[in-house]
Amino acid sequence: MKYNSGDNTIRVKIPKKICAVKKTDGLDFVVSEDKREKPEPPALTKSVEAKIIDTVSKSGKPKKSDISHKSGSRNKVGAKTGLLHIAFIMDGNGRWAKSRRLPRAAGHREGLKTIEMAVKVAVAHGIPYLSFFAFSTENWKRPKAEVDSLMRLLKTRLPEMAKKLAKQGLKLRFCGDFSIFDEELKDILLSAQTWTESGVQSVERGVKAGGRWGMRESGVRTEELGVRAETKGVVNICLNYGGRQEIVNAVNMAVAAGKHVSESEFEGFLYTKGLPDPDLLIRTGGEKRISNFFLYQLCYTELYFSDKLWPEFSETDFEFAIDDFYKRNRRFGKL
Repeated sequence: MKYNSGDNTIRVKIPKKICAVKKTDGLDFVVSEDKREKPEPPALTKSVEAKIIDTVSKSGKPKKSDISHKSGSRNKVGAKTGLLHIAFIMDGNGRWAKSRRLPRAAGHREGLKTIEMAVKVAVAHGIPYLSFFAFSTENWKRPKAEVDSLMRLLKTRLPEMAKKLAKQGLKLRFCGDFSIFDEELKDILLSAQTWTESGVQSVERGVKAGGRWGMRESGVRTEELGVRAETKGVVNICLNYGGRQEIVNAVNMAVAAGKHVSESEFEGFLYTKGLPDPDLLIRTGGEKRISNFFLYQLCYTELYFSDKLWPEFSETDFEFAIDDFYKRNRRFGKL
């Protein structure tokens, strides 16, 4: 502020942002704005911008990646920081729907959007493996109407999901006991997995699935479909899956093969054969248990529990979970 009184001038700095002139008793008060740039407030959410080059080789093993992203001061790649595989227990779809006076099926449909978000964030971080606990062996105890709606959701949405993943260079695979599913769903699971592996519909079994795949003929080249030839990662969907069931099934297979197996050989009988054990398990919905999920695979997995319901679990929430993982010291029994 500049104060004029006769020949005397007094300058006083005051923290005002307005500019005005006011006359009082013959004195002129001039308040000038401080034009120095003010720092922008920190963003409330984290944005991720990344480009990944060949994260996973054909053998399924991570290769060197080129990634740059904005997430705090961190610039890390999953393959270089020990974060290769994240598993999710997607809890809270029904409660999300109930709180909005919607049918439970609406919560499951909304939850698909969170799966897409999780895939996007994982790709940006160079994390090549994701597993989602979609339907457990215990979920058959739920009301028939809800189970039927889930089966319909799988049949209608899996083809679209497979196409999106294939265009990103991601494989879709499933693990669990599918013997209880009807033939239509079995064919859809097979076709979805085949689509993302090669970009070509399997016609050996005459899989049409109501034309929902949009394939012309077998032998269509991946370039024509916009599918990348190299594999960037794997999205694993667990259906009719139970951890105890998986272990018992693996033991029976080993016995039937007449083998006395080692740990590494035993893993070859599991549904998750070929996948690394999860490094991080994220469960939403406020519950703090693993609910018969990956009982064999979670022996050294870091556990992260969120109070958010699955449809509410945001990109920022996922980023916080990843940040939390990076802060942990994993010793695997060593000092």
